[in-house]
Amino acid sequence: MSIQVTIDGLDYDVDVTMIDSPSDIDPETYMALRGLQGDKGDTGSDGSDGADGVGITSITQNLDGTLTISLDDGTSYDTDPVKGEKGDTGDTGNGIASVVKTATSGLVDTYTITYTDGTTATFDITNGKDGQDGQDGHSPSVTASKVGDTTTIYVDGTAIGTIDDGVDGQNGQNGQDGHSPVVTASKSGKVTTVYVDGSSIATINDGNDGERGTDGDDGFSPVATVSKSGDTATISITDKNGTTTATVTDGVDGDDAKQGMLFFGQVDSTSTSTEFTAQIDGITEYYDGLTIMLKNGVVTSASGFTLNINGLGAKHAYSNMSAATAETN
Repeated sequence: MSIQVTIDGLDYDVDVTMIDSPSDIDPETYMALRGLQGDKGDTGSDGSDGADGVGITSITQNLDGTLTISLDDGTSYDTDPVKGEKGDTGDTGNGIASVVKTATSGLVDTYTITYTDGTTATFDITNGKDGQDGQDGHSPSVTASKVGDTTTIYVDGTAIGTIDDGVDGQNGQNGQDGHSPVVTASKSGKVTTVYVDGSSIATINDGNDGERGTDGDDGFSPVATVSKSGDTATISITDKNGTTTATVTDGVDGDDAKQGMLFFGQVDSTSTSTEFTAQIDGITEYYDGLTIMLKNGVVTSASGFTLNINGLGAKHAYSNMSAATAETN
């Protein structure tokens, strides 16, 4: 077979032999046809920029199985359906129905797997031996002791740390003076108003009047009569329960009326600590049984003193709390 080839403006006729595979050519013939490698040519100049390419912005799958391809130049086109037809139903799978431990021999446990098609398989698991018993636990003893401002913490008798007391804080500010509120109340009608420091804080309404009670029984005015026969007086009192009678007999004549009288007075401010004077109405003389109660306004520590009443003369006296009894001898 002959072909014409143009090289550098000149036409050449070239014989071409067709072969099925390069391996059909012996190496010498191949090298002869290939020719010797020439020198490396000069680098060619940069070619001109090619036209901008068109990119894909999105691909959407349609319900009919086609794809809509949108390009960044604003164009789009639909492809032929890309979803194939539904294939044939596959064979039924074989799953695991259960895994049960079926035997134990020493430390080896045998488990049986039952599949959903009814077949079974077994596998063994070797358990580890029991470990040795651990040492008994220990509850540490924690104590603390303080020397000066430092507290030392001990665990099982060994010091593990110290804690120093904090510094004293500053004194706080004095509190405000206390106030004793003045509480008063006033009533107007049936309402009582309570005030604290002049300000009303609460009102209290009187309770409602209670129901009227039932009428009591009619009263009875007792009648008393007194009659005397000789030294005996008879007293009769008549009430709704009847008449009660009592008798009273006259007493015996008494001594001089001034016996048993008690006089009251006050020591004069001009008195000294050992000489008391007093002005008491009704005393004109000293007599046996004269009893006087004096209010002493003079400070005295003397065990004995004199008492002169109404200028009747000084008499030795002794003190018994606030009462003084005058001597008559």
